[in-house]
Amino acid sequence: MRNSENRTWSNLSTGRESPLRDAADVQERRRARDSLRRTYQISRPYWRLVILLVVIPLGLEHALANTVRDFVDQWGNVAIVAGEWFIAATMLGIIGVIDVALANELMARVPAITTAAEAG
Repeated sequence: MRNSENRTWSNLSTGRESPLRDAADVQERRRARDSLRRTYQISRPYWRLVILLVVIPLGLEHALANTVRDFVDQWGNVAIVAGEWFIAATMLGIIGVIDVALANELMARVPAITTAAEAG
């Protein structure tokens, strides 16, 4: 089994994983499938908060990236790449911080349910 330092770097560097799942995986030391169940468990009662702080900001980031692309399209490919990269890095960095804070708050609000098989 990989140590938690490698798991943290792997999950956060690929960008393919959910920040809510990453928090359940890394902080609660869960395996992938179990952390997805935990993510469902913590986000289901607070789905409005997840939509407000995760889904809507990602949609805004997408809309902003398209607007920047249309604006810098006349300046060539380098400007397009630089503009999209800047928007993606800035917005996704902000969204990532919000998502990790949300995950920490939801994990504190919703205690983990353990089954008899997990308890040993």
